[in-house]
Amino acid sequence: MKKPSIEEDKIKLFTEEYIKGDKEKSMSLLQKLLEEQHQAKIDYYKENPVDAPNEVLKHALIEGIGISNDFILSKGDFFEFFTIGHEKFYCWTYETDENSILVVEVNTAVKENELWKTAISILEIAFTMSSELESSHEFAYDWVYRFNHNESIDELHYLKDRHHTLNWKSMRRINEFNDLAVLIEILNRDDKFFIACQNIIAAKQNHEFCQICALTPEHLRKHRDHEPEIWEKINLLPKMEAAIVQATRSIEAILGKPGKRDTEAKLSRIKERWSKNILINPDDEFRLSGQSYLDYYYDLFQLRNKSAHSFGELSFHTQRQETIKAQSFAWIIIANYYKKNSVSEEESLKTLKFNDKLISLFKGVNVSSKGTKDGKYAP
Repeated sequence: MKKPSIEEDKIKLFTEEYIKGDKEKSMSLLQKLLEEQHQAKIDYYKENPVDAPNEVLKHALIEGIGISNDFILSKGDFFEFFTIGHEKFYCWTYETDENSILVVEVNTAVKENELWKTAISILEIAFTMSSELESSHEFAYDWVYRFNHNESIDELHYLKDRHHTLNWKSMRRINEFNDLAVLIEILNRDDKFFIACQNIIAAKQNHEFCQICALTPEHLRKHRDHEPEIWEKINLLPKMEAAIVQATRSIEAILGKPGKRDTEAKLSRIKERWSKNILINPDDEFRLSGQSYLDYYYDLFQLRNKSAHSFGELSFHTQRQETIKAQSFAWIIIANYYKKNSVSEEESLKTLKFNDKLISLFKGVNVSSKGTKDGKYAP
């Protein structure tokens, strides 16, 4: 059912009467047209409600991800792939020699929670974190009414106009998803970890530098941190201040705010909180600052307060170095929390209901291509 539009013959009739000068008749026709259009919209949206997900609008194509066929998949293949929470994913090979895509079926139970932690937000974070923040990703739901994988992709009934969709894809292989199963599982299960990752990614988007090199001994770094030109610094100051705040929020999600440590009992409780969440000894040295992890933890929250209320008073040099330290500290804490709290790959694959049959099809395949098994490029 297409979205309602005014029929051309009725527009033509109105135009003819208006040109003839019969304003009363033409206005009567116009009024009738508008009423019909209004009723048609009511009927359309009654049959096609827009509050996804619902009973007729519970499937979506995932924008921003393309999947290599590797001459294994053929046009028409529609495999169950994995499940994240209330969202069940499929791999759909919709055309010959075109990258397959992800299709998701979303259970309306997601509406029962105040905030829906979407599967695509989890996938965005998983791919970004697995790159050690070197790449960022944006995916989106392209909702489809009454999805049927036997129909042509162009004949599907979409919620939004086609020119409003993402026009690029991040190309991925099937095994990349199961390689991320452990990370996806903890992101879905653990809200603290999810929030911490969200904030460290936001910090990186505000203040760009190489996280890998920052934590590598100087003589082994592939490249040094790019220092902005003198005319670029003023615009970077508020971004760096925001990055410090976001990095601190990452720490706060995992370790909470540092309480007073003026007595041995209070200090002991703080260290217990560390040992409960991460494997790092708080008395070990945080190399970038030359302090213990615990001392820097306290100093970071002081720096956060200054950054949140600095009004641009901090010097650029101080802010740049402190921002790198703050983001790197947050990265270390997040990575260590992941190491302590993640489960095995076997358990993760089972929890996420990965399709062993689909994964096994690609076992030992080293080629990466959009070519299909039934395509003209197949070996």
